[in-house]
Amino acid sequence: MHNKLFLTAFILLVFASSCGRLSPALQETSRQEFEKAYSQYTRYNHIMDTTAVTAATRRQLTRLIRQPYGEVADMIDIFKVGYIAATRQYAAIVVGITGELFMMLADENLHLTTTDEDRYNRLSFEYHAYAKTGWWAGELWGEDAGEPPLDINIRKLEGNTLKTVYHLRNSALCFPHAWDAKSIEDLRQFIFWGPDNTLYLKCYRRKKATTKRIPYGDGMESDYSRYVYFKIKIEP
Repeated sequence: MHNKLFLTAFILLVFASSCGRLSPALQETSRQEFEKAYSQYTRYNHIMDTTAVTAATRRQLTRLIRQPYGEVADMIDIFKVGYIAATRQYAAIVVGITGELFMMLADENLHLTTTDEDRYNRLSFEYHAYAKTGWWAGELWGEDAGEPPLDINIRKLEGNTLKTVYHLRNSALCFPHAWDAKSIEDLRQFIFWGPDNTLYLKCYRRKKATTKRIPYGDGMESDYSRYVYFKIKIEP
């Protein structure tokens, strides 16, 4: 009997460990609270300094990013490079082979910041937020924003690795299509960090099934509601 109880407890422990942490719950919030939190964007979110990178560093980082691509390396273009002083990281906005945008990070010694889900260490660019507490959140790289589901990885910087802690997926929500954004800065209003490790999201909510692309701004499809606002409290 004792052996059976021990075995059951052991199996449950292994199962719990393999499952990892449960994803935190989405909490709908008011537009007023959302906009108040957004007004403090620079207090809680990293913004890379594009004036703090020398031409030599940019060339080194370009070679580093292109290296895994072999014969097609020249088709990888570095759009913009900046420096994040608080984490001593370089950040690069990269244009991929098919014109897709993604982001990559490297430490001050130009070692790529690794991720646990992409062998090229790519991170989503269009919809992401990097908190000064070391938390990273971004739409799953390769997802077609503008259509459900909302698919977000929440990662924590540990050493020079961004480790996935939570995965949030919601089939009724989505961001607008990033192609219609007018500037990089314009994308920040949709996902950002606030106080107490709280992630804020501004999304469309689906009313019914659709295959239509959701345009950016107020001109949305009739089967989607107007923007809805959410927050997610992350436990360290």
